[in-house]
Parts: sequence; C-alpha cells; structure tokens
Amino acid sequence: MADIEDLKWVHLEFRGEPVAKAAMQNVMVRGMVHKFLPKKTKDFFADIRAQACQQLEKGFVPMRGALRISVVFRRQKPKKPKKGGELFPISRPDLSNYIKGIEDALNTIVWEDDAQIFEILARKEYGTPGIGLDVYEVSSCKKELELYMCPSHPDRNR
Repeated sequence: MADIEDLKWVHLEFRGEPVAKAAMQNVMVRGMVHKFLPKKTKDFFADIRAQACQQLEKGFVPMRGALRISVVFRRQKPKKPKKGGELFPISRPDLSNYIKGIEDALNTIVWEDDAQIFEILARKEYGTPGIGLDVYEVSSCKKELELYMCPSHPDRNR
C-alpha cells in the first residue's frame, strides 16, 4: 500500500443539522426566468464553507486529483420515528441529496470540483446533529491507484 506521507487526507467535522440540497427555484421577472437556490440551502452552503475554512490548515490548496470520500450525516432522532426507522433514519431527505449538498458546498474549498470524486461511502444515522467527512486524494498515491483500478495487478491480494 501507499506510504502514509504520500497520502493526502483531510478529516472535517461540521456542527448542525445536515441540510439536503434543494432543487433550484424558478421565478419569472419581467418575462425572464431567473433560477436561484432556496435560502436554507444557500445558508447551509455558507455555514459549511465557513466551518471547513476554520478547520483546514492555513494555506490549504484544494485537492486536484482523484478523490475518495467517506461521509456520515448525523440527525436528531425524532420522537416518533417512521415505522421501520427506529434504528436507521429511513425518512426524507434522501441520502443522495445530502451528498449533493456537501459536494457542492465544498467546491473550491476542499476540492477544485466535485467531479473529481470517483468513490463515495455515505450513510445517515441518528446522533448529535452534524456531518463527519474524510477525503482521500488517491491520485497522490500511484501504487494505490494502480491497485484500485487494476484487478489483475500482482500486488492486489497482498
């Protein structure tokens, strides 16, 4: 596997209830359609960006290579969970919308563009509201990338 010195890795913790990315809103003004993000989504983006900047080292440069992320969205357990949701948060918002929100919020802060993310491990769980995020830049580790991309690589099963 890759040397730990070669692996670019960031761990971030965000406080507060996660917010799923909402769809763009359309408004007609003088015959022209204007699109905008809802206030709740814009406020969430601003808060996440500010919290990330506080946690990252001074002079941090957004990652440029292929990224693997692991993210946990923690929500307050409701007083009356949905049937079957006593252990797991199976109600809305969808996990995919949470993911879209964190991806877009951290563009140009942690990574240059969320298109760099090639693998995501994500889950929703009950707990103190917040988000835990680990980001690995695997392109900085040529051997690890080769092992991941090539199932027949001789070192794959070592």
